[in-house]
Amino acid sequence: MLLRSIKLKNFRQYSGEHLITFSCDNRRNVTVILGDNTSGKTTLVQAFNWALYGTAAFTTKDFLLNMDVARDLALNELALVEVEICLMHDNVDYIITRTQKYISTIKGRGKKFG
Repeated sequence: MLLRSIKLKNFRQYSGEHLITFSCDNRRNVTVILGDNTSGKTTLVQAFNWALYGTAAFTTKDFLLNMDVARDLALNELALVEVEICLMHDNVDYIITRTQKYISTIKGRGKKFG
């Protein structure tokens, strides 16, 4: 099984959509993730945990929506957090997606919805 990509939408410090693709080359199949402190490396790992198992190890684990997105929400506006993992096995692609909706009940704050 090969890990092809992960797509994040409004997940923690990842505002908007971000697609990270991983090497699937038979001879060079290693992808290295580098970054400064607080750049999102641990958040990336937690995105895998949340998409696969429904849990993330953050102190505010029930609130996964990007804070900038939450602050910009109008009253009763919805925002979506989404993580999509694409895997390949025997030349068949498998996509695992987990989403969580948030609604603003107070200007600038999102609350888990649904």
